[in-house]
Amino acid sequence: MARLALLSVSDKTGLIDLAKSLVEEFGFDIISSGGTANALKAAGLPVTKVSDYSRGSRQDLAPSNSWRNSGETRFTRRFG
Repeated sequence: MARLALLSVSDKTGLIDLAKSLVEEFGFDIISSGGTANALKAAGLPVTKVSDYSRGSRQDLAPSNSWRNSGETRFTRRFG
């Protein structure tokens, strides 16, 4: 299964460096919303828009607790 990172930010400061690191150093595939996805694409980074990934339904991205017992590590960082 692919390692996915969902990026959606209003302030794009540092976004490109973060996304490059996630892709190049850690092997993540990026999923992103509208303006953030456009900024990543403009920087030449591979990105899948949320609407394409979820087939248009935000409910497909609803959080699940199933990861807690799967041995996976989740990182969340809030800015601002």
